[in-house]
Amino acid sequence: MLKRFFKETLIYGLSTYIQKFIGVFLLPLYTALLTPEDYGILDLLGTVAIISIYLVVSGTDSSLSYYFFRKEFTEERRKMVSSTLWIRITFAAAAFVIVGLLSGKLSFLIFGKDYSLFLILTGISLAVQSIYSFFTDLIRFEKRPWVFSWVSITNMLVNIGLNIWFILFLEKGVWGAIMASVISYSLMAAFTITYVFKRYGFSFSGIWIKRILSYGAPLIGTAFAVWILTTTDRYFLAHFRNIADIGIYAVGFKIASFLGLVSGALQMAWSPYAMDIQYEPNAKKIYAKVFFIYFVVNILAVFFISMFSIDILKVFTQPAYYSAKAVVPFFMHERSVFQRVFYSFNRNCCHKKRHSIQYGSLLPQQ
Repeated sequence: MLKRFFKETLIYGLSTYIQKFIGVFLLPLYTALLTPEDYGILDLLGTVAIISIYLVVSGTDSSLSYYFFRKEFTEERRKMVSSTLWIRITFAAAAFVIVGLLSGKLSFLIFGKDYSLFLILTGISLAVQSIYSFFTDLIRFEKRPWVFSWVSITNMLVNIGLNIWFILFLEKGVWGAIMASVISYSLMAAFTITYVFKRYGFSFSGIWIKRILSYGAPLIGTAFAVWILTTTDRYFLAHFRNIADIGIYAVGFKIASFLGLVSGALQMAWSPYAMDIQYEPNAKKIYAKVFFIYFVVNILAVFFISMFSIDILKVFTQPAYYSAKAVVPFFMHERSVFQRVFYSFNRNCCHKKRHSIQYGSLLPQQ
């Protein structure tokens, strides 16, 4: 079983690298053609998108993860999956409408200027991203890593190509970066809807909608707390410093997120694998071995990236962003294994079904 797990880890690792490579590849493009203030605007827009996606998802990813592998519900997977997608689509549409209606007020609250158009486009982007993320979760539950890789590569090529076109050739700056995201994820969202409804049908079950939402609702508070811990520092910087400093700060965060290249592969392969073996007699021993490997790999990655942060910055950014080296070690500590395991423990232990505990997301996503 461990052999299959590590094989899938390698496949997911390449896929994770490809997805993360979008940000890595675009970092030199952004830092060369966008000012620190422009990059700061993109980062603040990203914090709005993150909390909005948390609310759109509303724990339905964990709900589906739990019920998808329950033996007693095997015959009801079609209703389960399609009903969950309907929830995601409905919540995504509602989030876009709310962001659109409040774009003017949110713009002055966050930036002190009228960037309402950027917020409206971000609302579209977060809606389609949340739908596409449903596909990435589902394809892992189905244990089809090669399909995951193919879609990830396609998304990467489209995203990078559109960013180059809008920013480098059309010189559209922040607007171009957002539009690239909107178009690429809209295509992926359309593919997701087509894939799910073709494979699972258009079922709409009130019973399953209630089950999915009931299971996922308590996780919204956890997601909101994580958002507060990881992103609200930008708003303090915007108030006490300026948006340009946020841009430099965000580059440091991006460098620290390279840790996700190391641990993301294990996480994505582990989640469905752990759920699948939860009934095996040696499940606890396998969990312990995987955790130990995860712990060692993360510690080494934290040390390496922290030590060579200035060299990484020189490779991927311009001199205006080199001062970001000061925050990289702190971000590496914040993203270290200790906090992630603590978050994972709370996330998984908050849902117990009699004597069964959900092990599906022991290694939380980046």
